[in-house]
Amino acid sequence: IRELLGDAVRDLRLQKRKAVFRATSAQAWLDFFKTWFGPMIAVLQTLDESGRERFASDILAELERADRADDGTLVAEAEYLEVIAIRR
Repeated sequence: IRELLGDAVRDLRLQKRKAVFRATSAQAWLDFFKTWFGPMIAVLQTLDESGRERFASDILAELERADRADDGTLVAEAEYLEVIAIRR
């Protein structure tokens, strides 16, 4: 991160955090993110139809692997890196 931001920042703080995704199902989560989450939309636009199908299949497999719910809904924890950068 420091290399990416270079001398533009005077202070940089990093912290691992966790988020819990909840949805009525893994497919519902995927459908929402395919429609509303810019980074996923951008990736999908770069793929042909078979690539989009493989991508969706891989995402669903990962969601189902991480799913802690036992009632058909989705409750999955994800780790992310929070970055706080203070400009010079």
